[in-house]
Amino acid sequence: MADTVSWIATVATVIAASMTAANLGSRITGYGFCVFLVGSLAWLAVGLLTGQPALTWTNVVLTVLNAFGIWRWLGRQARVEEGAKAAAEVSTETPGEALFPVSLLTSAKVRCGDGPVGECVDAMAGCRSGTLSYVVVSQGGVAGVG
Repeated sequence: MADTVSWIATVATVIAASMTAANLGSRITGYGFCVFLVGSLAWLAVGLLTGQPALTWTNVVLTVLNAFGIWRWLGRQARVEEGAKAAAEVSTETPGEALFPVSLLTSAKVRCGDGPVGECVDAMAGCRSGTLSYVVVSQGGVAGVG
């Protein structure tokens, strides 16, 4: 039984690490922590079944951290993003300049003239003015490295 549970834990941990490392937004990251929770609970079971106190206690702590990650990414961060989206939608209905969440810059496509240049991976703004001053653009590569 411990062998089967350890394989479930292994698969869950690898999938969860891939989901969180991909940084595909708060929802995917949050679901990654849900999968991490399954993995830490499975590793906790393996530790208990095989009498490994270090594995058991490590995964007690990881279970708590994964629960925090779920709250952080599916709870708090998702509400922040939903609020920003709602504010952006309302701003299009009022006179003046439309707003957009600055957090979207890290996944925005950058165009120059008629063609795409790359994808924004970071940006800097003035502390006093809030004016966007510098944009870091990734061109090609795998997973934004290129």
